[in-house]
Amino acid sequence: MALLYLVRHGETTWNREGRFQGQADAPLSDLGREQASRVAERLRATGLGVVVASDLSRARDTAQAVAEAAGVPLVLEPAFRELSFGLWQGSTRAEIEARFGDALRAYLSDPDHGRAEGGESFAEAMVRVRSAADRLLRERREERMAWVMHGGSIRALLCAYLDWPARRRGVYRLDNAGVSLLEVRPAEGFVSLHYLNDTHHLGGPRERPGRSPGGDAF
Repeated sequence: MALLYLVRHGETTWNREGRFQGQADAPLSDLGREQASRVAERLRATGLGVVVASDLSRARDTAQAVAEAAGVPLVLEPAFRELSFGLWQGSTRAEIEARFGDALRAYLSDPDHGRAEGGESFAEAMVRVRSAADRLLRERREERMAWVMHGGSIRALLCAYLDWPARRRGVYRLDNAGVSLLEVRPAEGFVSLHYLNDTHHLGGPRERPGRSPGGDAF
C-alpha cells in the first residue's frame, strides 16, 4: 500500500502572467517560494519516506523544500514533467486563441488527438505519467511519498488511476502548492482518492470562486 501526496508546484512568474508553461522552465515567484515553504511545513510530520519530483525547476525547488523539511531524499523523475505545449509555451490563452484557435479547441475537446504543434496530447501524457507512476510503485518501498508535479501531469495521473473521463479533466481546481492524497494498492488494483486540492496550509480565504489564481492548462 502506498499513500501518495500529490503536490502541485508553487506559483511561477508565468502562472502570475497567465502563460502556458508546458515544459519550459519558468522559475518560482516570491509567492511560489513562500508556498513551497508552507507546503513543506504541511507535510513535515506525515511520515514521508521520499519526495519524487518533476525535474523542471518549479517542481524541483518546491520538492527540495519538502524533502529538507521532512529529512528525506529527493528523487527527480523527468516523466512527471508538465504536458508539452510546443509552440504555445510562453503564450497566454488569449494569444493562443488568436494564433492557434482551431488547435486549442481541438486540444480541449479531443484529449486523444488534440495538441499544440510540437506538443503532446493529454492521452499521451496519461500514458507517460501512468507508466512512470507504476514503475515507481514497483521500485520504491516507501509507503508514504510526496510526488511534486504540475497541474496537467497530476490531472493525467488522476484520470489514469481513477478512470476519470479525460474530457472532464478540467472540472476541478488544482491550486499552486495544493495537496491531493491518493491511496494505491497495486497488488489489489485498488485506488482511493482521500482528498483533492487541500490548500488550508496556504492561508487566505477557503472559498475562492472561479479558476485557480495560478491558472493551468485547462
